[in-house]
Order: sequence, then structure tokens, then C-alpha cells
Amino acid sequence: MASVTMSAFTSAMDFISMLQRLIVPTTPTVAQSKKCQSILAKDRSFPFAGSSVEVSESQAYHGSGEMIAMKIVIVYDSDFGNTEKISLAIRDGIGPGHVVNVVRAAAAGNQDLHGADLMFVGSPTHGGRCTEPVRQFIDNLPANALKGMRAAAFDTGMRAEDQGFVVKRAVKFFGYASTRMAPLLQAKGAGETQTETFAVIGREGPLPDGETARAGTWARSVVERS
Repeated sequence: MASVTMSAFTSAMDFISMLQRLIVPTTPTVAQSKKCQSILAKDRSFPFAGSSVEVSESQAYHGSGEMIAMKIVIVYDSDFGNTEKISLAIRDGIGPGHVVNVVRAAAAGNQDLHGADLMFVGSPTHGGRCTEPVRQFIDNLPANALKGMRAAAFDTGMRAEDQGFVVKRAVKFFGYASTRMAPLLQAKGAGETQTETFAVIGREGPLPDGETARAGTWARSVVERS
């Protein structure tokens, strides 16, 4: 009788052990654990001092119970608030599972890029170029500061097709800031740099309907390619 009882007990324990393996997630490997701990340790500095947008734990998209996939920085300048709205739409469009920090260009520096995998840089278009704060931010980065990092440049500007003949010709002649920023970022070591222009209505805006949604969609496509 004792042997039968012990056998039944052993079988029950084996059954419980099997259920635990099915229900409890597999323990991550040592390498995965170390990688996750390393990323989390670096991310304790969020939000960075000088950020124009406070990034809380939830806003940073740590993702409940998920290993962080990428650390992403969005550096931008804005004259009338349009580029800032696009920057925030990019942040929101990136989605969960990543740490995202949004920093105004005038307050940004090389320290904000520590451990980053991807950087978005945005600016209003001024005569086909980026604003001075954005240009200074890029120029002040050390040589090869972006080595091993992917980058994306975006701008806001008037659509040529919405303008009169003279302004339309000027817009087509000077172009947009993002295409000028891309080689500047690559000169600092960035890899493939995607570019995008977002429309504003008139010089001061606002953004046309659907433009922030388009920014979010674009951001997701950039992340998926990174």
C-alpha cells in the first residue's frame, strides 16, 4: 500500500511539474538577461535633463514584462509648434516595446545619444535648410558619434503644389531640410538615413488633417527597417 501511495504521489508531482512548464514562461538565457539588465541600467537616466517633453515610465514604452527592443531618441526644433506635433506623433507611432526620449535640439547633446539604436532628427524648413539649433546639434557631435546607429531626418514645410507660381518655384528650387540633414548625419557616422517631409498650411501652419497620423505610420516603418 505504501509503495502504491508513493507512486501515486510521484505521478501527481510529475503532472504538476509538467503544468508549470506549460504555464510559466521559459526562463531567459543568461545572455538575454544580461542584455536586458544592461539596457535597463542605461535607461535609468530618462528623462534627460533639458528635455522639452517629459517622458515618464509609461510614456517611454517599456512594455509590461517585455524586453526592450530599441532605445530611440527624437531630437527636434520647432518654430510654431508644427514640428513638435510631428515629433510627438512619431513618438506615439513607434509603439510599445521601445524606450523613446524626445529632446529639443537646443538642449540636446552627445550625452542624449548614449546607448541609442536609432535617432530621429526634425526641423522646420528654412530656405531648404534646417534651423540653427538643429545644425549646431549635429555639428557639435563628435566624429563618428553616430557610428553603428541608424538615423532618420524629417522636416515640416509648405507643399509646393499648394503655393502660387513664385513660391512654388522657390520651394522646388531650395527643397526641404530633411534631404540636407541626411548627409550631415551620415558624415557623423550614421548608416542608412531615411527622410520625410510633413506639410504645413502656410508659413505658420497648422498641419493638414491626417499629417500626424502619417507621421506615426512613417515612424513605424522606420523602426521596422532598423
